[in-house]
Amino acid sequence: METFKLDRPIKEICLECRKDTSYGSDNHVNRIPCGREEEDGWLCEECQLVECDKCCDFVIDYECVDGGIDDGKLLCRDCFDDIGTDVIIMFIEDIIEKYEVYFGFVKGSVKPEYDDDFLELIDLLRGVTYVESRGAGWAVQQGFEK
Repeated sequence: METFKLDRPIKEICLECRKDTSYGSDNHVNRIPCGREEEDGWLCEECQLVECDKCCDFVIDYECVDGGIDDGKLLCRDCFDDIGTDVIIMFIEDIIEKYEVYFGFVKGSVKPEYDDDFLELIDLLRGVTYVESRGAGWAVQQGFEK
């Protein structure tokens, strides 16, 4: 997708469906800038919608799942919250304590640093469950090890 170019006029239409997005139209709210090879304009809210891979609803607010059985799926807020009922925030020390032996590391061999051993542990964890970096910690879906 191209970016806006200042030397071209911005059209007040959705470049996908070609509907009017000018001020006062029903499609002005929630439009976003869009640049294409030949023209600059907007995407209306309807053309920004993404299909949820679980419930098949079309939504504008979605999450891309990284890891676990839902890896690579786009989920609406409701479906994401459903898988998140057993998601907890863990810090690096918590992840090491709970999972290093589970994944075959010698107890105490993984240090609380972002080194190769910890990154390998995170990759192994992502292979079996949902894991996402959140602030100073990690959101990890629980219950997969049963």
